[in-house]
Amino acid sequence: MRKDNYAVSVHARIGTLWRILREKAEHPEEYMPGIEETRIVERFPEGFLRETVTRGMTILERVSFEKEGEGHKVVYRLVEHPLMKGVVEYRIVPGSRDSPVTPVTLNLLIHWVPVGDDAEMEVIRDMDEAMQRSLETIRDKAEAADRE
Repeated sequence: MRKDNYAVSVHARIGTLWRILREKAEHPEEYMPGIEETRIVERFPEGFLRETVTRGMTILERVSFEKEGEGHKVVYRLVEHPLMKGVVEYRIVPGSRDSPVTPVTLNLLIHWVPVGDDAEMEVIRDMDEAMQRSLETIRDKAEAADRE
């Protein structure tokens, strides 16, 4: 099992960051390079089922939006993936107060299990850079939105 944790400080309000994370879930092509196509298959009260095509692979994920007290998270559960099984989670960890000058932490947690011998190498090849870039894009959009 592969477990990775990435984090970035964000100088934006929790509500702004939450809106950006929800937007990213519906339009991942604006946040992650290599996304060729995205389609919402079905909507649920707490999220939706999403089909994404990237690098010639079709991935089906159940995306849920969860609030825990002052914390918020978006959870992507892999339903169908040619190489992996598991969960990806974006979690907002509040600072001492909800203010654009008091940073919150945005964590990206990845828990994947490869389904084949070569699967892990195929997926992790560019993963560290792509995940950090994704967090930085989310941070930049949230901070810019709070300045407007």
